[in-house]
Amino acid sequence: MAEVFANVLSRQEAEDALRASEAMKSAILSSLSSGVAVLDREGRVIAVNDSWSRLRTDPRTTPYGGAAIGADYFDLCREALAAGCPYAAEVLQGTKEVLDGVRDGFALEYSTRDARADRWFALSVVPLNRPEGGAVVSHTEVTERKRAEAQAQRSRQDLAHFARVAATGELTASLAHELRQPLTGILTNAQAARRLLRATPPDFGELRRTLDDIIADDRRAAETIRRIRDLVRKDDLLPSRLDLNDVIGGVTRLLASDAIIRSIALNVELAPAPVVVSGDRVQLEQVILNLLINAMDAMAEVPEARRTVVVRTGSADSQAYVAVEDAGVGIRDEIRQRLFEPFYTTKPAGMGMGLSIARSIVEAHGGTIWATNNVAQGATFHFTLPKVDERPA
Repeated sequence: MAEVFANVLSRQEAEDALRASEAMKSAILSSLSSGVAVLDREGRVIAVNDSWSRLRTDPRTTPYGGAAIGADYFDLCREALAAGCPYAAEVLQGTKEVLDGVRDGFALEYSTRDARADRWFALSVVPLNRPEGGAVVSHTEVTERKRAEAQAQRSRQDLAHFARVAATGELTASLAHELRQPLTGILTNAQAARRLLRATPPDFGELRRTLDDIIADDRRAAETIRRIRDLVRKDDLLPSRLDLNDVIGGVTRLLASDAIIRSIALNVELAPAPVVVSGDRVQLEQVILNLLINAMDAMAEVPEARRTVVVRTGSADSQAYVAVEDAGVGIRDEIRQRLFEPFYTTKPAGMGMGLSIARSIVEAHGGTIWATNNVAQGATFHFTLPKVDERPA
């Protein structure tokens, strides 16, 4: 009798514990703000929380169609696919693979448009840890996060644009010199052409060469203006295939006059083959421009005979490489760790944003940037970017 009563009590305690466990799981499921549905091994819905039940869905934009308990989740995905839902096939395949144990999880972010504005959602599927198998499908609206990310991206672009304008402002004397040369050449050649026309008979061969010089100087001035306009423009990012050799060549031509004014030898050692990456030309030009200006500023107290900046490009394996080497005073150990921090600067009139923006641009392009001291004198700033095999378009 005692053994019978003991077994009954043990079974009763196990049942009570199971009910308490189920009640706790149900309470946890109901408390979640995300819509959650539990699927069995066959993809049938066996449990949902209140947030899931309140979801209003359209099979043309949402693959699960407000699945209720007992519904076949896969059938709802197929219905959404037939209705034209653009990612229903991806959700169907991903969920099947999670249930079959092929993958550890599946995640997808997608957008829909209602009468007011775009809305963003995150869908995830993870395995259900129980002997019978199954999966948990979670659906969360992430519109506010997406808007915050978009606002942060706009703020970063505005700050980068401000830094480009500020850098261009520092080159005022250089740019004026860069434009004065072709304009002076145009004026001189135009006056020469007028004298040639007054001659009897006119020397048409010399006149033709003079006009060719005018055209060449005009194109040089137009190219300088175009480069300045590109640097200060405020547009959305335009990723494309770029040859870093070409990008660096454009920036060094823009800085050539500034280097002469500062009595600095600007040496360019480019890789013999194109170094092709994918990125936004203006942003990468901004990185190189900032590094070159910093290198020239670092040699302000160096004797003129030793003022040399070297720009190198190269590639190895899947990485493109750029280095800007100066012959300045180098980087002190106490500031090395803070070089790329926002608002940290060693320049009396600096904002402390140049290197920070350069790092954010390089990292946004999937690369890395760092600085080292040279063995002899000065410092070198390096950055790498993922290389693209195709030639630039």
